[in-house]
Amino acid sequence: MEQAIIGYHRDAEGDWVAELACGHGQHVRHKPPWTVRPWVTTEEGRQSKLGALLECKRCGTLRPYVPADRDACLVLLRRSVPEHSASEDEAQFRDFLNRLPASYFVVEDDQGLLLASGGLVVEPSDPSRAKLCWCIVDPDRQRQGLGRAVALHCLRAAPAGVSRVHLETSHEREGFYEELALAAAHGLQSER
Repeated sequence: MEQAIIGYHRDAEGDWVAELACGHGQHVRHKPPWTVRPWVTTEEGRQSKLGALLECKRCGTLRPYVPADRDACLVLLRRSVPEHSASEDEAQFRDFLNRLPASYFVVEDDQGLLLASGGLVVEPSDPSRAKLCWCIVDPDRQRQGLGRAVALHCLRAAPAGVSRVHLETSHEREGFYEELALAAAHGLQSER
């Protein structure tokens, strides 16, 4: 799964390692002709790649939702919001997954355990508007860039013509989306 580069360090052999938002590291070597990354050889080059996305093999695989993921997604919701596990939220989420009116994605680890999910629904009455919906991250994996990666993937998957994204989230999560400035970063106008 793609993660943002937030810094660098050298390993014991002197090779550069990109520090990723998820907390993992990934080598960014310049070893032509097999690996060509001339930017890694200078401080300016490395600084120019801060914020760029790299595939983090340790974070899991981001893929489209399939119906077999339904029960695992419901468990993810219960783990994320235990005080709402038997609430209206769970019934609404189950209904959403059963009819799937959106592009929806999940992140799974190498054992097949779901770590995060999220989707984007295009408004039927106005195809220029969409809503980021049901973005959920396992509590044990929060603050590792999974939510950001899912939300960015959803926005990148938006059909042509979508120019505005409506964010509907809990008060506790508002800051997360504001900090990301997701819509602005992708040429979309954020609505609240």
